[in-house]
Amino acid sequence: MISLDIANIDQYLSQQGRFCLIGWLLSQNYLHYADYESWRYGQLDYLDNALLIDREALAILLSDTTKYCGSLGLCSESQVFYRWECQHRVALNASKQPEYHQQLTQHWLRPQDLPQLDLFMDNSPQIIENELRDTLSGRQFDRAELLLKQLVELNPTHPHLGAYQDLLNYGQYMQSNPNIDAASLEGELEGLKKEVLPLAEEVLMTQARDYLAFAWRRMANNLDTIPFNPQAPQLHPSFALAQIPDWPAVQQCLEQDLVLYQYPSLLERLAIAYQALQQSGPSQLLWCLLMEKDFQYAEEAIDNQRGQSIYQLRKDFWDFGDVWPSNYFPAFVLAKSPGLIRHIEAFAPLRLQASQAMIALLRRYLDGEDEITAREDLQKISPALLRMYMDARNTYKRIGRL
Repeated sequence: MISLDIANIDQYLSQQGRFCLIGWLLSQNYLHYADYESWRYGQLDYLDNALLIDREALAILLSDTTKYCGSLGLCSESQVFYRWECQHRVALNASKQPEYHQQLTQHWLRPQDLPQLDLFMDNSPQIIENELRDTLSGRQFDRAELLLKQLVELNPTHPHLGAYQDLLNYGQYMQSNPNIDAASLEGELEGLKKEVLPLAEEVLMTQARDYLAFAWRRMANNLDTIPFNPQAPQLHPSFALAQIPDWPAVQQCLEQDLVLYQYPSLLERLAIAYQALQQSGPSQLLWCLLMEKDFQYAEEAIDNQRGQSIYQLRKDFWDFGDVWPSNYFPAFVLAKSPGLIRHIEAFAPLRLQASQAMIALLRRYLDGEDEITAREDLQKISPALLRMYMDARNTYKRIGRL
């Protein structure tokens, strides 16, 4: 169930400076970036048709947003979303229902962050700069060039003129050069990460996402035919797609890669993609496969997943009260989440002895068969694992979830 509360809004506000429901839906993966992108290109009539929530949940979400933003003392500011790469400024509709459109697109700000428009001052430079940010993030680089010239004329000492020029140059370069020579891929990736990304985040702020997504999409397209190199794991389309982030594309890319199960970094990426797409079962199985592949790598990767179910499972594993090796973790996860057995055939098999014994035991239980031999096999490997299985089994049986 979708969940939005005051803490969510406050956290988003502290990170982004303003709260917009469309941005929050993207960050929580209730809206895929590829669908948002299609809407911005005018390929979808209404954005709310692409939301991964039903109409009832959307109505509740819109009501809660207004209520909680009001409780925080935020002020709303109307925001127009324009079509990308269009010669004229064409406003887009987020919903067929005007009220929904307004609630989805408006921005919420703290009173002190509201734009100050002094009636006795010429605000033309600020207006031009705001439109310049819009056009850069909207991939309208020819129009951005004209706006930058206007800004230079109005405020020749503006501290970000050089930064805007650099972003404009890079945008025009990308537009004119969609293809990257294989020998230049590593250099272009490093330049994007170390130069373009921090510059865009500094001057475009919340609009940096859309500007950078154009760059990451171009990078992903050019990496599509490059074989995975474990010495340069970021030179893979899945890495670039994850920066957008376009999680369905990451999933599709990795599921089709024949070397997926050979490399920990690819398994980690796919596990995170499933996690983001709210497919917790497949995600947990990928973490188990990663643990079997490389214990140390998996430990460090899971440490970076605070707030996710796999991190809590790892903590529960060490808090269980027994000293046991890391290679028992996949069996522990299976016992704690027995529903994983329904997804297990879709992936490479778990091969560790403890994992196989736990799978055999769960299958016998689910099939209603005698468990005595399977329990004995697990007992030989680890009495603690068997005890933990029995505790979990009794709990799940009692609440009807196994």
